[in-house]
Amino acid sequence: MMPSPVPWLDTVLVLWFALTALSVAYVAWDAFTRNPELKVMKWGWLLVTLYGGPIMAAAYVLSCQEPATERHEDFIRPLWKQAFGSAIHCMAGDATGVIAAAAVTTALGLPMWQDVIAEYVFGFAFGLLIFQALFMRDMAGGSYARALRMSFMPEWLSMKGSVPAEGEMTP
Repeated sequence: MMPSPVPWLDTVLVLWFALTALSVAYVAWDAFTRNPELKVMKWGWLLVTLYGGPIMAAAYVLSCQEPATERHEDFIRPLWKQAFGSAIHCMAGDATGVIAAAAVTTALGLPMWQDVIAEYVFGFAFGLLIFQALFMRDMAGGSYARALRMSFMPEWLSMKGSVPAEGEMTP
């Protein structure tokens, strides 16, 4: 194994991964043992903390962790916390699909244009089929098909914001 051209970078990466592991462990423990959030949000926070490490763990504590002196519903009442929670829900689902697609397309050695299409489709599909329709079916009266119909447009609009329309790309 060749030594890193930037030796201190290895130390920084090991430190980051260690902090990320601790962050994920803390968020998982708190979310699944103390937080009354919906199960989908618990998994969402766990995934985004895995992707964002201590930064997302800090965001969890500031926006979602139930304080000892306040009811959770009162704590998350401010609109910014609700909007942030919605973004976490969306990011967890879509990013997981995108990351899975990137791993597959890289392993297959696909050209960039196919990679971009696969990442969009996987991100959309995972976000819609798992994080929207599956986890939200209780809100649709228990029907997965109804949850799928209700979730399609919000998921499409959330993914639309991440892909430039024709003419939006700069040369």
